[in-house]
Amino acid sequence: MKLSVLLLFATTAFSLAHYSRLVECAARKFTVDYKKGTFMKDGLPFNYVSGSIHYSRVQPEQWQDRLYKMRYAGLDAIQVYIPWNYHETEHGKFDFSGGRNLVRFLSLAHDLDLLVILRPGPYICAEWEFGGFPYWLIKDNSSIALRSSDPVYMSYVTEWFNVLLPKVRPLLYVNGGPIISVQVENEYGSFSACDQTYMQQLLSLNRKLLVDDVVYFTTDGDGTGYLKCGATPGTLTTVDFGAGNATKAFQVLQQWNSSFNGPYVNSEYYIGWLDIWGQKHSQVDALAVARTLDEMLGMKANVNMYMFFGGTNFGFTSGAPGDNPFNPVPTSYDYDAALSEAGDMTFKYSIIRSTIGKYKTLPPLVPPINSTKFAYGELLVDLQGPLHLCAPLMSKLGGYPTYHNAYPLRSEVMDTGYGYLSYRHVLTESITNGNLSVPGIRDRGYVLVNDHFYGILDRNGPTELPISGKKDDTLSILVENMGRVNYGSGLLHGTKGIISNVTIGSIVNASQWTMYNYRFNISLLQHCKKMLQNSYNMAVPLKFVPSTYLGLLNVVGTPADTFLRLDGWVKGSVTVNDFNIGRYWPGKGPQETLYVPSILLKTGLNFITVTELVGTPCSSSYRCQIKFVDVPELNSNITSISVSLMTHHG
Repeated sequence: MKLSVLLLFATTAFSLAHYSRLVECAARKFTVDYKKGTFMKDGLPFNYVSGSIHYSRVQPEQWQDRLYKMRYAGLDAIQVYIPWNYHETEHGKFDFSGGRNLVRFLSLAHDLDLLVILRPGPYICAEWEFGGFPYWLIKDNSSIALRSSDPVYMSYVTEWFNVLLPKVRPLLYVNGGPIISVQVENEYGSFSACDQTYMQQLLSLNRKLLVDDVVYFTTDGDGTGYLKCGATPGTLTTVDFGAGNATKAFQVLQQWNSSFNGPYVNSEYYIGWLDIWGQKHSQVDALAVARTLDEMLGMKANVNMYMFFGGTNFGFTSGAPGDNPFNPVPTSYDYDAALSEAGDMTFKYSIIRSTIGKYKTLPPLVPPINSTKFAYGELLVDLQGPLHLCAPLMSKLGGYPTYHNAYPLRSEVMDTGYGYLSYRHVLTESITNGNLSVPGIRDRGYVLVNDHFYGILDRNGPTELPISGKKDDTLSILVENMGRVNYGSGLLHGTKGIISNVTIGSIVNASQWTMYNYRFNISLLQHCKKMLQNSYNMAVPLKFVPSTYLGLLNVVGTPADTFLRLDGWVKGSVTVNDFNIGRYWPGKGPQETLYVPSILLKTGLNFITVTELVGTPCSSSYRCQIKFVDVPELNSNITSISVSLMTHHG
């Protein structure tokens, strides 16, 4: 066959395929018909039932499993937050690989015939660190006005959206993808700024970088006070609320705008609730959830369940809903959701699926199964070294900077967004039971003089304690960042570390500090142990100082999901093969176990590192035990949650 004929066939085939795609995309349309009070999908009335899932709170190898279970439950759509600080960890350095591969996650949803409701922020709340804002926003901009039309803030938002939104544009419904709607900001009516110029700037930026014929919407609490500043011209106004009287909640939209005729949308239907360290695990009755869902679907309302799958605040990604008092959330984001933290289908899942089946045809999929759990039992862990001694060694070995300054520096200035910092000061005079005062501790400080542990400072109090030491002794304060505020006015005060001057006995504003950050890994810890053995008397029993322990878990066969118990351990964090699975605080509760996904384990030896800040339950300071079990414990017997917290979320 002649080359010219082959080229003709190839060109014709390409043209037909291209034409077919154009026709397909032209037929795809998702709009709002305000006269009929409904969404229109491809020219037909449509109402969705959706569920929230956060790709950042689950391992990427588990995305398919969680999404499949959501589709099997009868959901039409998923709702997705995009945490800015998850992708631009340092200014100008963007990461969309691995667990940050947003396009892959959304494509998996599309493959399962799940539509997508996208919430790109830039503020997301979500009990996520700093509400999704990168810590570096406040590094050199102490006066930056977050969530406002402040030109400095908007310049960063514009940079971020210019990277993010072109990535998702091909996935818009009108372009053949799954994204049917895009939220502008998030619950802005709950924020004091009430800057409508800002909201219009965000809407314009979305329209410029996406397209005009996307359904843009806002979400706020079910009260006219929230809608006053949250509702934005040019967007669909939606509300959020929990189980109760849905008809009454939706009437708020009518009170705010008498001409409003729908579509009615509950963008965050609270089928569960968040947890707080020191409060009882939150639970919402499954039957009550089903009744209100039935009511909403019966009135053809659109519903997104928050959370359908909650997942885990791995690493140091958990936030804090308030700062007066400061109330951080635990590592688990189980949320009493339909799918548990480990992705298990619950009774709530089953009754929700049955309720959806009354109104929609359930997809004919193979029933999914819950993952295998395994109790690997007890594991011995050995001391690697006290953190106040390892800090300078690890900084030197890792090539990390050491900071010297007359007064303590805040963490952002030291390019430390999360985790731990070490502040060291050589005493200029002897002190006996003198008062150490650190009113600007953010958030907890573990105090030592030389190797003696004196106690804990806390931003909620106490912020001072008595210490003793001789001239030229070393005062060490290990500062723990428990997560920045993600909701309310406290968001504007997100700086961490020691943010005020320090008084030591009669020395006001003690000067000359050396500071280190902790970016350690297993290799650095092992080096630290070897170096300390040569320079430090490891035969002398240590006091309860912040220390790191290391153990080797031998997994035989295929790894399974498991849960780590640290009974008797006080507070700290754990890494599995150098992956930070999060903070533990069993005595505080309600969470007593840490979820360890099977994908983090490997057949053979696995490195388990425990960083303990206060004390272990062991008789020896050099060897201790932890335990892997097959059942989670998220509901220890402590004080109950305040129901008043459950008015709205984020």
